[in-house]
Amino acid sequence: MKIAWESCIYGGTVPVTCAVCGSKCYPIKVRSHHFVVAVLYDNRGHFRGEVCRSCAQASPEHIKQQLQERLVLVRQQAAELESLLTEEVECPPLEAEFRHFRV
Repeated sequence: MKIAWESCIYGGTVPVTCAVCGSKCYPIKVRSHHFVVAVLYDNRGHFRGEVCRSCAQASPEHIKQQLQERLVLVRQQAAELESLLTEEVECPPLEAEFRHFRV
């Protein structure tokens, strides 16, 4: 993995999600209309996402720990979604949705 600071095309008002810890962060203003963001690349040079300032400045061990913790959470979320797949889905008819709006 490699983290590099690059010019941001979003501007400074659009939050990005950190690919390491999952937190929301904003690009960093370096000049009046110039913003930078840390970007994560894999070993093949493929873009993997933006990185928050805290993770960009962290040690390699801390980054791996953050990724491991995030992986545990994602696996839990996947298990919850898989359990929902086993349940029957009941959608209300359109009439039931509009029943609340009748005068």
